[in-house]
Amino acid sequence: MQTQPRRLLIENVQIFDGVSGQLFAGHVLIDGRIIAAVDTSPIAADPGTVTIDGAGRVLMPGMTDAHVHLVGMANTMPDLLTATQTQLAAATLARAKDTLLRGFTTVRDMAGDTVGIKKV
Repeated sequence: MQTQPRRLLIENVQIFDGVSGQLFAGHVLIDGRIIAAVDTSPIAADPGTVTIDGAGRVLMPGMTDAHVHLVGMANTMPDLLTATQTQLAAATLARAKDTLLRGFTTVRDMAGDTVGIKKV
């Protein structure tokens, strides 16, 4: 199992902070699960920091969707009636990954059996 980097520095990005409505050029340092610094000036990285060049792309906070159906959007009605729990979970995990890659870092599933998915 691969571990997450302790410190991550994302340089050279256009930052959308979710508040001002404007982009600004800068750099972001993430320490574990905490955004430790956001600055328009370069941020010094220690030797253990993983650095990513954002190449001028936009960086924004993760979005939240408070009403999703992960199991329902990943599986057809025939799947829900005849597939194994393993097949349903595999399809649901794939759709959950797609959701994450679209920028949604938090979702609230409405009625799906996602307890096991949450733990992965």
